[in-house]
Amino acid sequence: MNKKIIFKIKQIINNIKMSRRMFYRNKFFKQNFKKEDLNYLSSNESELAKRYWRKYTKKYKLMYTAYYSARNKAFDKRYIPDDLYYFYIDRYFNNYKKSYGIDDKNYYDKLLPNIKQPQTLLRKINGFYYDENYYLLKNPKIKNYVDYEKKYILKPSTEFQSKGGKGIVFIENLNTIDLDKMLLDSNNYIIQEQVKQHKNLNDIHPSSINTIRIMSLLIKEEVHILSSVLRVGISDRKVDNGGIAIGIDKNGYLKDTGYKIDTRKEYTKHPNTNVVFEGCKIPNYDSIIDIVIKEAKNFPDFRMISWDFSVNKNEEILFIEFNLKNGQLDFHQLANGPLFDELTDDVLQEVFQNKEGVKFVEK
Repeated sequence: MNKKIIFKIKQIINNIKMSRRMFYRNKFFKQNFKKEDLNYLSSNESELAKRYWRKYTKKYKLMYTAYYSARNKAFDKRYIPDDLYYFYIDRYFNNYKKSYGIDDKNYYDKLLPNIKQPQTLLRKINGFYYDENYYLLKNPKIKNYVDYEKKYILKPSTEFQSKGGKGIVFIENLNTIDLDKMLLDSNNYIIQEQVKQHKNLNDIHPSSINTIRIMSLLIKEEVHILSSVLRVGISDRKVDNGGIAIGIDKNGYLKDTGYKIDTRKEYTKHPNTNVVFEGCKIPNYDSIIDIVIKEAKNFPDFRMISWDFSVNKNEEILFIEFNLKNGQLDFHQLANGPLFDELTDDVLQEVFQNKEGVKFVEK
């Protein structure tokens, strides 16, 4: 078959898939969208937003600008629509195919050897067992590698298994579980010691590991920090997925309002501990930013990365994980305003107007 015909068929199939994904993304977004959100914008503001986005793409939807402007009580035409972010911008900046092989927690120590990480006890990679130093173990007896006085966390190591905190098991007492049997459920696991987090983080919600999420962008030969939030758990949840995200200002202090990650409900204090968010200090925040700027340069195939860190009780920075694609957008814009801020025009021009970008977006 003619190569041009094959390419055209692939384009048509890709467009159909993309349209379906955008339909469901918009449907999900509309669940939290209210009529008063759209009414928040004046006719002049609506026209300004449409005119601005018309320069870059015909796929723009006003409801996203209305929603974020209403929530932040200030109009800004630069708010990034969720559908354009996930299906065009993120896919432009990040190499999805390569991410499947690289975004594996078992390889973080190789990819980021200069950053301290939680102590690893054991790795299971494609069905084979390795110790923390990647020494291949033959017929290992797990009980010979564990300290029964310590608490551990078992995590699926690949992106597919652990998305959104799924599959994570907190092991409080090794005497009450059959770890060997548990490890048979998957070919890819990592077992690490549980993090004892810094008092500042622990006070907000002691039941969960509360992580600092930072999004970086490599553009114009420079790494830029787009947004930082603290993600904290709620109720008795031990992970921060589905919890609350609170914006962090440039000096490393929490802002006054947090947003429930799944429902976007607003909070000014934690619903369980009653700790007021505003003014809480993120320990070693400047050093975390320095790490991100330094390390992000080493991943040019993934120009927009979401990084997760914690800080332990000894004030040591710990790298937890990163997302090399599909880093969540909404809580960043709710907590900190337009994602790309002063870089918005540069980003949109590269993605939607450059020859390569147009080819990618419109295919």
